[in-house]
Amino acid sequence: MQFWTNIATLATAVAALFAILEMRWQRKSSYQPDLIVAGFPFRIRKFTQPTSQLELITDTATFTTNVGMAASPAHVRCLNVGVGHAKRVTFRWSFDASRIVEAIAELDVQRAAAIVIEDQAVHFGAPDLPVARASHYLLHQLRATTPALAPGDTAGAGVAIPFVYSTLLGEYFAALAASPETGSKFALAIEPLHLSVEYLDIGNGTHRKNFVVVPNMVAVMSLRTEHQEAQECDIAHGYFEVSEA
Repeated sequence: MQFWTNIATLATAVAALFAILEMRWQRKSSYQPDLIVAGFPFRIRKFTQPTSQLELITDTATFTTNVGMAASPAHVRCLNVGVGHAKRVTFRWSFDASRIVEAIAELDVQRAAAIVIEDQAVHFGAPDLPVARASHYLLHQLRATTPALAPGDTAGAGVAIPFVYSTLLGEYFAALAASPETGSKFALAIEPLHLSVEYLDIGNGTHRKNFVVVPNMVAVMSLRTEHQEAQECDIAHGYFEVSEA
C-alpha cells in the first residue's frame, strides 16, 4: 500500500512540476517581441549645389532611435509590434551591387562605366581619373545595431539604408529620367534590398526575421533638356514595398 501511495505522490509532484513549467513558458511567451519593417515612400532629389548630385530621401519623421548612419536621409522604419522588449537588435543589409550596375548599363552605358566595384567597395567617377569622385565601402555600411526596441513605440527605429545602395539607385533613376522612353509609371526590375534582423527577448531567446525591400510604382520626371538638367528638383517618386522573406 505504501508503495502505491509513494507512486501517487511522485506522480502528483511531477504533474505539479509540469504545470509550473507550463505556466512559466506561457508567461514568457506572452512577453515576446515581434519586429516588423513598414513600407514607406521615397523620392530621388537632384541637387545642383555645390555639385550635381542625387540623393535618396525617405519620410522626414522623427524616429525614437536612429540606427546606422544617423545623417543618412534614407531610412526604413522598424517597429516592435510585440508585447516585450527586443534587446541587442542587429540589422544586416545585403544586395548585389553588380546587378544594379547592369540595370544602369541597359539605360546608359557611359554612366554605368563610371561605376567600379572592387575590394568590397563601389567607386563612382570616371574610371580614368586617379581619384574616384566618391567611394562607398560595403563592409562599413551593411551592419548596424541598437541596444533595445520597446513595444508600442509608434515612432519606431529609423534604420539607415546603406549610402551605396542609395547612390546606385539615384544613378539608375538619373539614367531612367534621361531615357527617351521615360513615362509616368514603372514597375522596376531592379535589385531589391535584403534585411536580416536578429534580436533577443527578455529571457535571452534568439529571434531572427528576414525582409525584402523593393522599390516600386515610381513616377519619373524627364530630364532630357538643358533647362531640366539644370534644375534642382525631385526626379522620381515611389515607395518601398516590404515583405517578410
